[in-house]
Amino acid sequence: MLLRLALPLIAPLAQPAGASTELSDQEILDRSNRAVVQVIAHTRGGTSTGTGFVLNDQGHVATNHHVIEDGNRYSAKRGSRTAPAELVWSSESLDLAVIRTGLEDLNTVVLALSPPRVLAEVIAIGFPGVAEIVATGDAADPTFSTGNVGRRIVWGSWNERESLRIVQHTAQINPGNSGGPLFDACGRVAGVNTAGPRVTIQQTRGGPRIEAPTGVFWASFIAELAEELDSLAIPYESSDEACLAIPATAGASADRWRTCAGRSRNSRRRWRKPNAAATRRPRAGRRRPRRNWRTCNGNWRRPWPPRPSRRKVPAGAMPRNGLSGRPKRRCSARRNSRTCATKSRAAGWPGC
Repeated sequence: MLLRLALPLIAPLAQPAGASTELSDQEILDRSNRAVVQVIAHTRGGTSTGTGFVLNDQGHVATNHHVIEDGNRYSAKRGSRTAPAELVWSSESLDLAVIRTGLEDLNTVVLALSPPRVLAEVIAIGFPGVAEIVATGDAADPTFSTGNVGRRIVWGSWNERESLRIVQHTAQINPGNSGGPLFDACGRVAGVNTAGPRVTIQQTRGGPRIEAPTGVFWASFIAELAEELDSLAIPYESSDEACLAIPATAGASADRWRTCAGRSRNSRRRWRKPNAAATRRPRAGRRRPRRNWRTCNGNWRRPWPPRPSRRKVPAGAMPRNGLSGRPKRRCSARRNSRTCATKSRAAGWPGC
């Protein structure tokens, strides 16, 4: 069996002619739902599609250069709405481009200028062509895939061109995802999805070749795009704060690590002032109850089980009374009576 490794760019999907604090998953979905559009490049042979994300309320959309390089006119689509677009800037060496569209009622993204940490959770959003095979209708709805940052930011290049910073991650991307945003767990764009390797498996010499997934994908670090936007005087919103979100483990959400007031569930509980019932002077012969602690909703809760008594009782004197560790009293006389005290000392029982 022969293995051949190729590292091409994620090509745009060809279609026939005529055709910052951690956010929950729902919060990221609401924030990015109308901030990602499908970019369509009209060529002589038909159309090719990719993905883009909205930078500002003026309609500037960022995408990849190889998505629009063969087009003579462009358009942007979101849902069932389509609007024409114009090319503003493009760089073949960086494989980045900016177009401007007239689509309305769109959200804008925040660019994360701080490098993402290794193992940080990321979300890739785009319009892969394979997802449209079973879809009915022509509405453009994005596809979400999750993963993690696989290694620290490295310096590299696309097809041996200009050197730039690249983010390696494991969120699945396919042809049609090109130019789409790579969101971090704080709902900010950390990179522009650009490329993914393809491993071709050939079982026999001269036989058919099969492409297999690798789980390694790359995105241009968003700071590369921000530097070009500054030179072009294109406005955008950014944040240079690190995202301190805790990556979710398999089968569990990162929200399970949070409790009331943002404290960790595994942190040491802090004892607070007990309620009035716990501070009353107990009657003679009764143990003082342990201090209660306040729960997240403000109610008092008594710890359970209670701590056993450390008082030493003669072996065989009396059976234990539950978990309290104190013997049962058998003297029924009045408190401090001579008879009760005499019986207690003789049998080794506590006083009345």
